Parts: sequence; structure tokens; C-alpha cells
Amino acid sequence: MWTVFDLDGCLSDDRHRRHLLRAGKYAEYHALLGTDHPMNRDLWARAQRRMVITTRPERYRSDTLGWLRRHFRGDFDLLMRPAGDARGSPELKVDLLCRVADVDPEDVDVCYDDREDVVVAYRQAGYNASLLPSSSSGVPEILEQMAATFRERNGIYRDNYKRIPSVVGALFPSGVSGELVMRPEWHLFELILVKLARFANAELSHVDSIHDVAVYAAMIQSILEERQ
Repeated sequence: MWTVFDLDGCLSDDRHRRHLLRAGKYAEYHALLGTDHPMNRDLWARAQRRMVITTRPERYRSDTLGWLRRHFRGDFDLLMRPAGDARGSPELKVDLLCRVADVDPEDVDVCYDDREDVVVAYRQAGYNASLLPSSSSGVPEILEQMAATFRERNGIYRDNYKRIPSVVGALFPSGVSGELVMRPEWHLFELILVKLARFANAELSHVDSIHDVAVYAAMIQSILEERQ
């Protein structure tokens, strides 16, 4: 009997990079798949025959296989999104299981997925399916996710925060008064410096940073106009 596993959110804890998925940054999201921590290895260990069905594009097969083999023991089949296939997860996963793998419902013990719409689609096709929500985070897991986020962001921003004091010192050689740092525009000014430094670290290519600079500048202008 087959046990069918979803990957992201079921076997692979992608929560630390899921913000990229929500922002539509799919290439960046998939590029970090190797930093995920494994989940639900107990369910994996109890399965007789294992099949992983994921909507990750086929071009990430090598990286996905490498991650799975590092974290999970035993044989498995892996089905991925074919090149150029833009179907939604429910339709695609049912088709991969039913038509591509040619597995009948009576040959499947359970299909695990973290999306309710996928579970419903499996059940409508006759397969036993179970919703497998992402596990809650304990303190060690939270710290691991923080470390993964730091590695991800530091790859773009580097040690940006270390540069800001020297920038402020160059702009204010006589020092900064306590009165000035208590003003709301000072906080926004510091954020502009942070974003400018990030923009420089990215060789003037990080669009989000320069966009934020413009927003903070407009907020400062609004404060100044109100004060006048």
C-alpha cells in the first residue's frame, strides 16, 4: 500500500521562506529549499511504500532528491510539476497520482497534504486523504527558523547593520543631540540609511530597498509639512 506525501509544509518545513511565495518570488522561494528542516519523519518511517507528490517544478528535481535523501531513509517515488504545467495544486496532484503514477485508490493507504483543497480533491477522486497541518513551533524550532532567516537575509544584506554607525558619524561629525533622536523623523531617517546601505550592498539592484527609501522620505515630508 502506498502512502502519498506532500513535500512543502508536510515533510519540508518551508515556513521561514513562505513569505517569498506569498510575494510571488518563486525562484527565490525554491532557491532556499535546501535550508528547510524535516517534518513528520515518524509518519514516513511507518509507511510501507512512499510516494512524494509536489508542485515544485521539475527543474528542482536534483535539489529536491538531495534534500530528501539527506533527511529521510528508505526508497520513494517522486512526482513533480512538469515544465509548462500551470494547473492548480488540487488538479495537478490528483492527475499525477491517478494518471502519471497510475495508482488506483484501493492501492493507497493515505494521501497527506497540508492544503484542505488538495485533500478534498484526493477524496473526490476516491483516495483516502488526511490534512496534515504544519506542526506548532517549540523554542528550538523557532530558534532554527530564526537562524535560517538570518542566513537568507544576510546573503542579500550582508552585515549591513554594522555600517550604519559610521554613516551616522560621517553625516553628524559633531554628534547627535538627544532632542533630535526623539523626533519621529529621526527614526524614519535611520530607516532610510539602512535601506540605502542595503541598496548599496546589492550593487544598486534591490528594488524593495530603494522603494522603501522613497516611502520613508515621503513620510518625513509629511511630518515637516504638518509642523510648519
